[in-house]
Amino acid sequence: MNNTAQALQTQIAVESMWIAMEQGRYVFFAMLFVSLFLIYGLWDHAPHDLLIEWFLLSQSLHFIEWRIFHFYRLHKARLVVNFRWVRMIVLFLNLGLGVCWVLCIVWFLEPTQPTNVMLITMALTITVTGTMLVWFFYLPIVLVTMLPPALTLIGSLLLQDGRAYLATSILLSLLSLFAIISSLKLAQMLNYALQLNFENATLREQSDQARQEAEQANTAKTRFLATASHDLRQPIHALNLFFAELSDRVQDANTSALITQINSAIRTMNTMLSALLDVSKLDAGVIKPATEPVDLATLFTRLASEFVPIAQENHNRLRVQMTAAVVQSDPLMLERMLRNLISNALRYTMQGRVLVVARVYDQLVRISVMDTGMGIPADQLDKIFIEFYQVGNPARNRQQGLGLGLSIVKKLADLLKHPITVSSTIGVGSCFSITLPLAQISQDFSSAKLPDDFIDFSLAGYLVLVIDDDVTILDAMRSLLTYWGCRVMVATHSSDALQQIASDDSEIDLLIIDYRLSENQSGIVTARKIQNHVRLSLPVILLTGDTAPERLREATASGFALLHKPVEIPMLRSMMEKLVSLKTTENQKS
Repeated sequence: MNNTAQALQTQIAVESMWIAMEQGRYVFFAMLFVSLFLIYGLWDHAPHDLLIEWFLLSQSLHFIEWRIFHFYRLHKARLVVNFRWVRMIVLFLNLGLGVCWVLCIVWFLEPTQPTNVMLITMALTITVTGTMLVWFFYLPIVLVTMLPPALTLIGSLLLQDGRAYLATSILLSLLSLFAIISSLKLAQMLNYALQLNFENATLREQSDQARQEAEQANTAKTRFLATASHDLRQPIHALNLFFAELSDRVQDANTSALITQINSAIRTMNTMLSALLDVSKLDAGVIKPATEPVDLATLFTRLASEFVPIAQENHNRLRVQMTAAVVQSDPLMLERMLRNLISNALRYTMQGRVLVVARVYDQLVRISVMDTGMGIPADQLDKIFIEFYQVGNPARNRQQGLGLGLSIVKKLADLLKHPITVSSTIGVGSCFSITLPLAQISQDFSSAKLPDDFIDFSLAGYLVLVIDDDVTILDAMRSLLTYWGCRVMVATHSSDALQQIASDDSEIDLLIIDYRLSENQSGIVTARKIQNHVRLSLPVILLTGDTAPERLREATASGFALLHKPVEIPMLRSMMEKLVSLKTTENQKS
């Protein structure tokens, strides 16, 4: 028997004894009453001194056993240590009880008196039954308690003449045999039940440990991605700012091709970092769906105009089948899911076809993205929605992305409660389907007026305060904002910014601040400190390269306009124009 099996058997034996001690408390009182009634029944026919001596001897043994039960029932850990000694002591105590019953038969049995035989036989039967119910799991205790008095009684009855004595002896023999067999059966059942219980407990512990290890690994992964993402976003953010100004300044034909290639590389990096950010946002729970009627015709038209040229570059044919259906969903999340599915289909399809189609049935709409690509093996269908998992890309070709697209689709679908299904055949292609509810609209949604786009607004002459602990980013921001016509004030920390504000009487129109500053300064706290200092409704743009869930939640809850590094330059300018325009409008009204 190996160590594990031996340890399990020891656990079972200890637990069995503890159960016996739990039951034995009540059996002790039952044996007390049996002895009292037996003495009461024999009082007129037996010597009183012998009855009292027998009672005191038997109850002393019962009391010692009861005290042992009571102590170890309350100190189970001690029972584990002293298990073998306790079992041996209990065995000798029950042997003593067996001898006590032998003395009872020898001293008090009168075979010629049927009532006397019946009384002693009943008392002995109850004692044997009680012993069996408590100690059935350990047969030696049952045997030393039962066999000596049973054999003595059976022998005494067999010495008498008459069928009644013979029949009683046979019945007592059968009762003893039944007690032994029942003890073995009950012990087997208890052993099996306890074995299952301990094995289940071990499995639960292993499962809990595995879950904790998985949670720790996931936390470590999130922390690593957040740190790596932040450190990568800083230089790429500066690169974006410098390149935006460079691409505007350099317009000659000799460098346009190079500018295009650089722009493509930067966009690829931005796309990868955006995917990491999306996963972090979803894990942090900062993305909240805002469902509304979504016109699929408008959405499909926009997707077709974007992806048809991309499909043609790879010699694929993309067909988007138009529909008049209007669904209830979050428009931005739905578009992101479809973009990821179409991009994924085009990425794994070469010189083939991709079809996007919507079918209406039972107040539901199923949007399917089908391709004639390489297909997905059946044993990998349940893995494709796992973060960073990619089919057929063991070399991690960056042209095939990071393996986050389908993971984001699944997380968004779960968030929106839009069931997603996938079917695929190797060499034939794949089909991803999203099921959405039809929108309940009371008017022609397609004719509803959409809000006008934001009108271009000049930033010339406005004073912008930029706070960032990265000098390279400060230089890039100062250069770009100056090129846009802004007046720029830069600082690396709050005290530097407040000092410059105090020495300049000009009114600050906009604050652009990094979320995480040096010396553990918070951009949110610094921004509010500056707002309180200037005593104006100063608009704030909070820039962050963090993807840690807790930091994303804090940044989102700040109420400031939030942009993630590396910032898309058109988005930065649009946000600046919007905030400055609103501030100017409010100042004019007041």
